[in-house]
Amino acid sequence: MSNNSRRHLSLMGFSIFLALLLIMAAACTRTVEVPGETVVVKEEVIKEVQVPGETVVVEKEVIKTVEVPGETITKEVVKEVEVPGETVVVEKEVVKEVEVPGETVVVEKVVEVVATPVPMAEQGFVLRAAQANPKRGGIVKTAWGATAANFDQHAGGPVWVMGAGYNSLIRKNPNDGLNSVIPSLAVEWEFDPQGLGWTFYLRDGVQWHDGTDFSSEDVKATFDRIINPPEGIVMSPRSLFEAITSVDAIDRLTVQFTVSEPRSWMFDLFNHWGVGTHTVIYSKKSLEENDFDLRQVEKAPGTGPFILQEHLAAERWVWDANPNYWNPELPYVDGLINLHVPSGEDRGTAVITGLADFTWNTGKQAWDEANRRADISAAKLANFGTIQTLWNVNKAPFDDVRVRRALHLSVNRHDLSKVYANFSVNPSRWMSPAGEGAMSFDELITIPGYRLDNTEDIEEAKRLLAEAGYPNGEGLPEFDHVSSNLGTAIDTVSPFFAEQWEKIGIKIKLRGVERSLVNQELNKDFDFVMNTSFHSPTVNHTPLWLVMWTTGGSQNGNGYSNPEFDKVVADLNSALTPAERAPLWRIGEDILDQDPPQSVHGFTDHLPVWQNYVKGINIELRRFTEWGRFETVWLDK
Repeated sequence: MSNNSRRHLSLMGFSIFLALLLIMAAACTRTVEVPGETVVVKEEVIKEVQVPGETVVVEKEVIKTVEVPGETITKEVVKEVEVPGETVVVEKEVVKEVEVPGETVVVEKVVEVVATPVPMAEQGFVLRAAQANPKRGGIVKTAWGATAANFDQHAGGPVWVMGAGYNSLIRKNPNDGLNSVIPSLAVEWEFDPQGLGWTFYLRDGVQWHDGTDFSSEDVKATFDRIINPPEGIVMSPRSLFEAITSVDAIDRLTVQFTVSEPRSWMFDLFNHWGVGTHTVIYSKKSLEENDFDLRQVEKAPGTGPFILQEHLAAERWVWDANPNYWNPELPYVDGLINLHVPSGEDRGTAVITGLADFTWNTGKQAWDEANRRADISAAKLANFGTIQTLWNVNKAPFDDVRVRRALHLSVNRHDLSKVYANFSVNPSRWMSPAGEGAMSFDELITIPGYRLDNTEDIEEAKRLLAEAGYPNGEGLPEFDHVSSNLGTAIDTVSPFFAEQWEKIGIKIKLRGVERSLVNQELNKDFDFVMNTSFHSPTVNHTPLWLVMWTTGGSQNGNGYSNPEFDKVVADLNSALTPAERAPLWRIGEDILDQDPPQSVHGFTDHLPVWQNYVKGINIELRRFTEWGRFETVWLDK
């Protein structure tokens, strides 16, 4: 049987939870005496596959051997078995009927797997819209901050815009609210029994936008570059994959990852999405042609459902549907236009007025208006990221832990949630309230730094500053505070922090820059930089803690280092269950409260708004946000 047929029959890796292969070895033999001959009967069940709600036998062999003279009459029956999303021919039944003296009919039955060629689109699960009979055609117009500091999605390029043209090995299923993993460029996968790696079997027949063929060499080149980046290039996901010791192209369509130690969360990161984890696959050819630096390459070929046609900086991105996309079902629309709309309120207004069809996130006022409209829909999604202010721990006075703790204690995060107009901000410690192991609100407000009335916290902050040699802020300069020049940041949140820290004698001067340039300030001799943090790609926030706050983390923008915290993250990496991780979350948060690397303002929610005719995204089912994916979208108009 061919490899494709084998994968086809095992439901092509539909999900490690959805299709659990059970190997059954149950054989029995009996002998039946018939006048004049002996009938030997043997029956063996070879394989079963369990799918939701039923068990389907996909390969069964029943052999009955009858030694009789005379004519044998043979007839064939072909059976089909329905599996999610497709119909698969799994068995061919041959029935032989023989007349035997003294018996009515003896049946000889042989069931065999039909090894028919498998079309490329049916090599594994292929994504479709959840709704029946989706309409085709039209252009989807979106509105959000669609700018780019560069075009390399592993080095800070905007995956929430550019990801439309690319794929990853796996992805989260938009049809069940991003709760399960489904195939993408990989059609199935195997786990090392010891948790020390994964083998991915890749989809055949996939082409890059430039017409070249996709293979395991592209996957290897992509991850080799992430793990060992070229000199002078920071790969955002690097820390997440630091445990990988080798990426091996076993054959054209098989790639194997080996890791030095188990990391229970890493498999999820082969999914495309996540600010800082966007592991889209690039072609080896384009990487080599550009010396493995794609920061200035606007149209590096992808394998995704859309092809970039035009980019006008700070204005729009225009995408056409890929006519040769490997999934023949998708996309349904003819193209995308990503409008650059920096203001949160303006994004929602663009949808309400018909300038755009959809936005992933708007301001609160526009969101409230959308909820009042019969022709507009709105939702609220947990966002596993935070707005943060980093201080420069490598220079005075921020190299003094007492100063850092004073800054941490003096901010009333509950007041911030009242003034923050762009997002709904949820006060929390060092993880999203929707994250695994998050502390309850009732317990949170009993902890210094998170109390509703922070009068005592401000007094403790003043005491710490005085102990550090700066009573009431005396002897400290006026600090430079950089943020995005968006109105919500420079006009609302930055002034809030200036007011909070002035209560303990710290004065700051506000300065705004283009949003895409904010993180570049971290390469300078900065004081304070307010930006959007890494977003955890999983409910288990270990990846967030790893890249943000461990020593040398790839998004540890201010050089923070605490060996005790590093040890907690190392333990979280290998903890396999939520119960094992539960005490570690508390230990880690206690460390960060006492030795804060930055000010976490609170984890935000996102407020998507869309015209009712926009279908196929299934926002109402989602547990958390995922920007930029539109392959299943369709327009009911």
